[in-house]
Amino acid sequence: MEIELKYRWRKSRPDAVDDFAGFDPSTPDHVGAPSAIGRFYKLRTPDGERWAWYMQWGGNYRERVNTAGLSDTPREAAHEIERNFDKLKQLYIELGEPLQR
Repeated sequence: MEIELKYRWRKSRPDAVDDFAGFDPSTPDHVGAPSAIGRFYKLRTPDGERWAWYMQWGGNYRERVNTAGLSDTPREAAHEIERNFDKLKQLYIELGEPLQR
C-alpha cells in the first residue's frame, strides 16, 4: 500500500536533485507563507543509499517526538516527518500552548 502524504513537498532548492522540504499551509511562518516542517535528502552510507530526514520543529518538547532519522525511501522519510509533526502539533494543542520551533 502506498503511503499517502498530507503536506506539500518540493525540492529544497531549485537545483536540488535528491533534497526536499515539506510545508504546512495551516502553520504560517513569520511572513504568512506556509511554514517549512522538515527536510529529507539522499544520503550515501556504508550500507547503501538511505534518506536522512529531520523536523524543523520541536521547541521545548523535542524529546517527546522523533525529530530526525533514516528511511529506506523518500516517501517513508516524508511520512516520518509528517507523522512526528502532527504528533507535536497535537501535544501543543493538548498543553494549550502555541506551536514553537
